[in-house]
Amino acid sequence: MLNAAQGGGWFARLPGSRADGDLHVAIGNNRFAPELGGLAEHRFDIDAEVAGECLSLTISAGPDAKAWGDPVELLRAQCLLAMDLLNADMLAVLWAGADSVMGADYFRRMVGIWLNGGAFPALGLAALVKDESGVVRSVGLDVLVGQDVAVLPDEGLSPTDQARLAMRVMDFLVREGPVQQDQSVEVDGFGAINVQIDPREGFINLYR
Repeated sequence: MLNAAQGGGWFARLPGSRADGDLHVAIGNNRFAPELGGLAEHRFDIDAEVAGECLSLTISAGPDAKAWGDPVELLRAQCLLAMDLLNADMLAVLWAGADSVMGADYFRRMVGIWLNGGAFPALGLAALVKDESGVVRSVGLDVLVGQDVAVLPDEGLSPTDQARLAMRVMDFLVREGPVQQDQSVEVDGFGAINVQIDPREGFINLYR
């Protein structure tokens, strides 16, 4: 997002990392304006009042989205371009896939770690929520790998532990792709964890 004082009405087509896949960049209406639905549901280090006064800058694959193949590859390219565009006038970054918005510094720090080979920013490019039954589940991961994660409640797992386990498995899925069959895996710090595919709900359930 840009400070509204910067204005502008341009459109640019910028080369992506693939010869047959380009990214499109355009300035338009503020995605966070009240008349457009307001701020994203999941917010990370962002001032909602400031965001409402901004213009939006959108990075998309346009009609060439299929040329990228892997959605994770496309997101990485979008994030790399967003990193190049970040400056003092950029206040936040929205990722529509998870309906999340990150403050510019938060995006630069957390997404930068991922782009340099570190952990996937599960709180930013995805999100976590806890439902009434105590299940901690991911939001937006299915856009990238076709599955979301659900950590079932357990007496030996605090909500913080559930979130940590979810984020570790989310990072694995982004790196390796979706789980193909039910299995039991060893997760560092948690021991043996059962992984159960729930195709009806689009989740993989994690439990001891």
